[in-house]
Amino acid sequence: MDIGIVLIAGALVWYYVSTRSASPTPSGPREVALQAALGQIGVPYVWAGETPGFGFDCSGLTRWAYLQAGVDLPHNAALQHNMASSIGTPEAGDLVFFNFYGEVDHVGLVVQGDEIVDASDPPGYVRRHSIGASGWWPYFVGYGRVA
Repeated sequence: MDIGIVLIAGALVWYYVSTRSASPTPSGPREVALQAALGQIGVPYVWAGETPGFGFDCSGLTRWAYLQAGVDLPHNAALQHNMASSIGTPEAGDLVFFNFYGEVDHVGLVVQGDEIVDASDPPGYVRRHSIGASGWWPYFVGYGRVA
């Protein structure tokens, strides 16, 4: 890990660059889906949404992202979980599932390590974040591969 500081607008800001190795580079549909989802960071959370630039819910984001790769997923986290092959070691672009309210009810895409991209409310937009830093490990169900 490289640590540094930079002066921005008169304030010192600490930063670090991780040197840990990334998940194996995906190929094909997973890479296309991941890049599509990352391109939507900041787009608002909209319940039942699957419209780029306008709004997504969690399964709407993963459905739309995989459609860009020619893979059709249902617009439902539990159904995506049911159709995915369970895997132990994810690669970038694989799906990650959570259970917050008694069933599989949230899905995102693996970026690397425990970093994911998803649409959730809160915070109310598509974001890239760490499962650990978000406190989501207790709700983790597993990883799945659809392509």
